[in-house]
Amino acid sequence: MTTRAKVVRLHRAYCIAKKANYQDTWNWLYTELKYRHNFDAKVRAKNRKCSPLDVIEQDGMMQVFFVLASDLLVIREEQGPGTQH
Repeated sequence: MTTRAKVVRLHRAYCIAKKANYQDTWNWLYTELKYRHNFDAKVRAKNRKCSPLDVIEQDGMMQVFFVLASDLLVIREEQGPGTQH
């Protein structure tokens, strides 16, 4: 599985688990990439007329983006009845 596929799979699992909006979550990830790594994938994608994920991949930032997504898209189990603390 490619790193890009892993990012997409992680994103999808997070959105399903958290009932989060897909586009809002992508935008959040792109914003975090911009501020943490000074890489504005959305602007670069607009200039090149392709998707932000394409730009991230073309510019060799996919591994960095995967680590960022792994850190941010965390699905924690909620504490509920019958669970140990």
